[in-house]
Amino acid sequence: MPAPAHLTHQNRKRFGGFALLEALVAIVLVAGAGSALFALINTGLQGLTRAEAHAMAAAIQPDVLAWIRHIEIPELAEQHTAQFSITRNGQDYQVNATFDRMRAATTRSPVGQQGIHLIALYNVDVNILEDTRLIDRYVTRKVESLQYAPTPQF
Repeated sequence: MPAPAHLTHQNRKRFGGFALLEALVAIVLVAGAGSALFALINTGLQGLTRAEAHAMAAAIQPDVLAWIRHIEIPELAEQHTAQFSITRNGQDYQVNATFDRMRAATTRSPVGQQGIHLIALYNVDVNILEDTRLIDRYVTRKVESLQYAPTPQF
């Protein structure tokens, strides 16, 4: 915008362009908008990474639960750890499980079995890893039994 003719030389300089303060304010606004946009994109990418990890873990979860069902805990130990590897779509996964006994009880035989059994309930902490990256972690429970004594004959 051209300066009006009646202004002095000092006043004409102000209309010539942006002042330093205006330029700094513009830079701060652009930087703020840029960092907000970066945070939004970063949050979206983190959500995508978590969703991919959850989908990978969900694909192998039935195999992990079947493996847990078939593990026999020796002598109903207080704590037991187990590991196995599984390959899906060319990717290797390491599964680690820790069995912590919650409580044990003695009971008569379930139907179809003989003797007195020691029953133990375990909390099972399962970690699924891809290389060293934790993909998923969940907790489930497992019941184990051990024949304690044969059925008494009366």
